Amino acid sequence: IEDSKATLGFRTFYMNQDDRNSDRPRIDETGQAFLFEYKSGFTEGFVGFGLDVIAQEGVRLDGGGRAGKAGAERAPGSGSMFPLKSN
Repeated sequence: IEDSKATLGFRTFYMNQDDRNSDRPRIDETGQAFLFEYKSGFTEGFVGFGLDVIAQEGVRLDGGGRAGKAGAERAPGSGSMFPLKSN
C-alpha cells in the first residue's frame, strides 16, 4: 500500500529496589515491552480514508525470585513492577 509505514519497537526495563534498612524483601525485576505501529496511506478521492493500528505487549522476564518465598507480598500495588497474582 502506497505511503504506508510499519514500525516495531522494543523497550527493556530493569528495577532494583533494595531497602536495606527495612524488613521488606529486595525487589529486583526485569521486563520487556513490544510496540507495533502501522499507519497506512490515504485513499484518493473527495474523502480520504486511512488505517492506523497499534499493538502493545509487556512481558515479565524475571521477577527477582519472589515466587514461593515466605513473607513476600504477592498482591498488586505491593511496590513491585509486576504483581505475582493473575489479576
